[in-house]
Amino acid sequence: MVSEVITILAPIKAGQEDACRAVVSTINEPDGVTIDFARMNLTHFARFVVLQDVDSGKNRKRLLFTAVHDGDRDTYLRDLRDSTSDVDAIWGCCEGYTGASSFVQFMNAHNIKTNLFLKAYRYETVGNIQKYLALRQELSDQFDVPLSQYGDAMRQLPRQFAPISWLRRGLRAISTFIKFVLITIGVIPQIIGLLRHGLALIPATIISLTQVKLDREYSDASLDKSGPCVPFAPGDEVGPCMQVDTLPAFQQRKQVQNQVTIVTVNGPKTTRRQHAVIDSFGAFIKIPFITRNRVIPTIHFARWVMIDGGRR
Repeated sequence: MVSEVITILAPIKAGQEDACRAVVSTINEPDGVTIDFARMNLTHFARFVVLQDVDSGKNRKRLLFTAVHDGDRDTYLRDLRDSTSDVDAIWGCCEGYTGASSFVQFMNAHNIKTNLFLKAYRYETVGNIQKYLALRQELSDQFDVPLSQYGDAMRQLPRQFAPISWLRRGLRAISTFIKFVLITIGVIPQIIGLLRHGLALIPATIISLTQVKLDREYSDASLDKSGPCVPFAPGDEVGPCMQVDTLPAFQQRKQVQNQVTIVTVNGPKTTRRQHAVIDSFGAFIKIPFITRNRVIPTIHFARWVMIDGGRR
């Protein structure tokens, strides 16, 4: 199953800006609205952001909701509605919202196409990732070694397992090579389609080939390579977890899972180039032989969305 992405951008009613901000700022807090994301266990990542809406007037705002989820969109939206203790308190602040009965239709009407989406684990569901993490913890406990060293411990298993290990590695290498070839062939039509951007494609291609460092979708991205956990600061996207490794050599790899939303403004001359950059980036980043060793391992999800007719 491939994870899907949803991006909702809805205008907030005039005069309801502060009320909306107060509601989304206290979600899943003792006195706030509760969203039980674990109910159906479909959500990899979700976030609410209040954005400026300068086109509608001074001090006007928009509510942005983004999520990476498993399954089809309508099923996810129904689960989101049923898992929210007071869905009207959140979305009732937005223009055009008429109630929970039309929640799915409202969200679909305000869904924005994602121009480019990168993710760390392309085919893994939330449940699978949780199982892998639990297995890794179990293996670490079994060998009585910190998580950062359990790979070394696995390599010290009895020699009688070596033939099986080498066979599996060989089959995996062949499978990976075939997959990379098929991916590269599949990207060819997309690369040809870039020609529609004309001269704007030249700087876009240069940018894509020199700065392709975000590819996690087509890399191995094995969970055993991830850094150990650290306590989370207030405002982080996920809850705190136990620090399980304090080895000095791994201190620099410890990262708090944060999120950032950046809005840029395009002029008439830059909108076309921006589309060309995103399209070329999306094409070239899928070619394993180009992006294989150009990875930023701290990114879980990244997306680019053109809004307001390409002006932002």
